Amino acid sequence: MTTGADPAGDPIELPRVEDTLAFGRRLGELLRPGDLVLLAGPLGAGKTVLAKGIAAGLGVTGQVSSPTFVIAREHRPAPGGRGVPLVHVDAYRLGDDLDQLDDLDLDTELVDAAVVIEWGDRVGKAVVGAYSRAYDVELDECKKTSGFRSFDEFFTRELREGARTFPDDPRTIISPSAGRLDSIGPIDGRTYTVKGRPYSVAELVGDELDAKRYEGGYGCVVYLSPRDYHRVHAPVAGKVTLVRSMEGDYYPVNAMGVRYVHNLFVR
Repeated sequence: MTTGADPAGDPIELPRVEDTLAFGRRLGELLRPGDLVLLAGPLGAGKTVLAKGIAAGLGVTGQVSSPTFVIAREHRPAPGGRGVPLVHVDAYRLGDDLDQLDDLDLDTELVDAAVVIEWGDRVGKAVVGAYSRAYDVELDECKKTSGFRSFDEFFTRELREGARTFPDDPRTIISPSAGRLDSIGPIDGRTYTVKGRPYSVAELVGDELDAKRYEGGYGCVVYLSPRDYHRVHAPVAGKVTLVRSMEGDYYPVNAMGVRYVHNLFVR
């Protein structure tokens, strides 16, 4: 099995069943209620083996096997487990009829469980189509408009050549992403204000020493909505010399998130 679980690097190769089970177990140990895992690939790719590993990591009851004759199976927490139920869905059987997900009549609310979905091509097309209609996604400006292997591939879709035009003035700084400019302002000492709330620049960039470079400068927040092209580009010419991964929780950065999550941008 090949997994794209490492978004910052190369795909992870899991050549043996034991490797797939071990990776699934580690993943299961991290999953929380409301988390969703989509498993894409042809028959025999190892999706169900990975689901077995996830179940072991969660510590749930019941034997995990390919749902085949049912759309979904529920696995309750086992004594001594993590207390998180597992819902295992066979999306191959759904075809392109996503409304069947609402008719599963499960005892467990999906938001209260870790959900593993074995994803078929037809379901992928249906999900992309439904999402595009719901958020008015402009696929005609994309390099690829169909045949996405996963929702992640769709969400990080590339733009086609010429979809964006740029000014000729070399003094112009280009927006790094195709979003909405939500705020812009000066950096006061080592503090930057976002939507009325002050943030430490050191927290935002993840390093106290780096924060000094921004004193007296300006900053801005570009908000990417669900319909937007989700790639970020360098706003000026240069060479990337450092990539820093920021640990913490992930929350939506819409208006509700800003209002109710304390220190949202540095959590």
